[in-house]
Amino acid sequence: MSVCAPAVVTRSEHRLWAQLGLWLLVFFGVPPEVLAHDPVALLERMAESSHLLNYDGIFVYRRAGASDSMRIIHRASADGGTERLMTLSGESREIVRDAEGTRCFLADSGEMVLLRSAPRPLMPTEITRPWAQIGEFYTFNLEGTDRVAGRSARVVAISPRTADRYGYRLWLDVESGLLLRSDLVNGEGIVLEQVEFLSLEFPERIPDELLRPAPAVAADAGTVQSLTDRQPDKPSGGAKSGGASWRAAWLPAGFKLEHVQRLSHGKPGPAFEHLAYSDGLTVLSVFVEASGHAPEGATGFSVLGAAVSFSTENDGHTITVVGEAPPLTVRRVAEGIERQP
Repeated sequence: MSVCAPAVVTRSEHRLWAQLGLWLLVFFGVPPEVLAHDPVALLERMAESSHLLNYDGIFVYRRAGASDSMRIIHRASADGGTERLMTLSGESREIVRDAEGTRCFLADSGEMVLLRSAPRPLMPTEITRPWAQIGEFYTFNLEGTDRVAGRSARVVAISPRTADRYGYRLWLDVESGLLLRSDLVNGEGIVLEQVEFLSLEFPERIPDELLRPAPAVAADAGTVQSLTDRQPDKPSGGAKSGGASWRAAWLPAGFKLEHVQRLSHGKPGPAFEHLAYSDGLTVLSVFVEASGHAPEGATGFSVLGAAVSFSTENDGHTITVVGEAPPLTVRRVAEGIERQP
């Protein structure tokens, strides 16, 4: 997970709203005894809760020996809702996401990044496919109960069936179904990245002013970078392009092209291409940029917590693959990126 880093980590797309009947099913129609014994039912409830509820919470994001405190405010609505995420420690940054797109305020650098893309949530572990399909590549198991932020939680383990991706342990609120804590773990069970709520409230009403960036942050963000994107013509797997100029010759089983972006920083110079592949849970992002416009010494590995990037050169372009996946997976994908024939 990264705050305001569109060229490093991207989030998967999600459904904007659930119908009232589904809301009733999620919160009233699923018997408690089913939720207590069915991890898939708990995961489905989690996905709906993150969109259907108003909530205001403070959480800590830990990775690679570092930690950041953040606050997230989410207001549910029929158009996909509005979220505001702000850092409480370290660099001052804020993200506001609504139906019009995502605005990222970088107060310390005096920039605002505008992502004119489909609304997407700001918490981790969002999915792009039904859990039943994701179960082709992961197993789901209940691991008892625990407490997070003073709330009772059920723990669900999501374990990969193969060694080319990571797994999760999720703490789901018994009362609401909301995700309270997420651990991203490698094959040895070591926690690489963790998001954990310290406090959480469910207000009936969230006023508009709580969803606007702080005046000081908005005032400092004077430079605008506009990043535009497009969906692929037809989401596809393997080497199929979905309208992209480049393709992945190799992908782990189950990964498909979710969307294609042509990114521009609003400055002179060519745009660069971004391809996002996902198995429904994990995202691998591919960035292709003319070598003369990429940072010097950008080739090789870079690791921060669970986020791994690998860059290489191909046909006058710098290819960078970023993902929360094992380094060998990220490198193999990067070395297989090629032009469309």
